[in-house]
Amino acid sequence: MPLGMIGSLVAGEASSWLARTRRKALFMALAGLLALTAYVLLITAGVTALAESYGTPIAALVAAGAMIATAIIVVAILRFIEWQQRRKYRERRQSRKALLATAAAVALPSLIRSKPLLLLAILGGGGLLASGVLSEGDKEV
Repeated sequence: MPLGMIGSLVAGEASSWLARTRRKALFMALAGLLALTAYVLLITAGVTALAESYGTPIAALVAAGAMIATAIIVVAILRFIEWQQRRKYRERRQSRKALLATAAAVALPSLIRSKPLLLLAILGGGGLLASGVLSEGDKEV
């Protein structure tokens, strides 16, 4: 198959994927807008029903309290998910360090026998230590 045909197939696939993604994003945005509208109408109906039974100030306070409680629950869930991700990141980092230490221990005898490889290992190890020390300050997860 000529390269031009392969390029046109890839370009055609990319353009159809882009069109599908745009269409999906548009419909998901519309569905989100409709869901938000339904949510606002549901809150309004609840406050109206409470206002008939308990009065407008009490209904507004109950609705505000429910919103605050919901916000606290959402923030707590977010914090829990972030805590889990940080823990997994630390575990992966520790296992990666152990793997690198094992690889270094296995490669050490062959590195010691060869002077150029020993120099390269010293320079590489120094660079790795420097990057580890320099990256300690900009942890992201």
